[in-house]
Amino acid sequence: MGTALASPASHLYSAKRQTATPDIAGAITQWNLDVQTVNTFLNHAIGQSQMDLLIAARNALNFASDEPNELMILAMSQGLADNALAAIQDLMNVFGNVPTAIQSVIDNPDAGNVATQVGVINQVRCCNVLPDLNVLWTAAAADAGVVGQVNLVVPLPNACNDGSVVCP
Repeated sequence: MGTALASPASHLYSAKRQTATPDIAGAITQWNLDVQTVNTFLNHAIGQSQMDLLIAARNALNFASDEPNELMILAMSQGLADNALAAIQDLMNVFGNVPTAIQSVIDNPDAGNVATQVGVINQVRCCNVLPDLNVLWTAAAADAGVVGQVNLVVPLPNACNDGSVVCP
């Protein structure tokens, strides 16, 4: 009788351990979609009608607000190098600027505020967030053995490529 009770308990323990494994590939894939959605907002925000701007800003805010969920999943990787750990710390320090600035656009869609907030977001993302993702996505994918299974190329908004953002 003792064996019959021990067997199901160890089976449940194994199932719990398997479901606790972070889905690194899924987190990177979702984060990639989050980044692309915010990029689309940033690339088109200035000059949009107020209605289109508000729809795009709310959508971008939803996706940007999801990014910390992916960060927490990738942060659970066990074998990350120091540069990936530093990227996690930097992301935790600066990321709140992005949703705050998007919310400011929603609260005040005046053209001047939109331009200011898009500039703030692009500065934080081009100089901190997106370079950190290059490091973190690659390290987490390598740690999880999924390098060839996910897109590790961090998509950039136009501002990161056209010289309008200068990083210190």
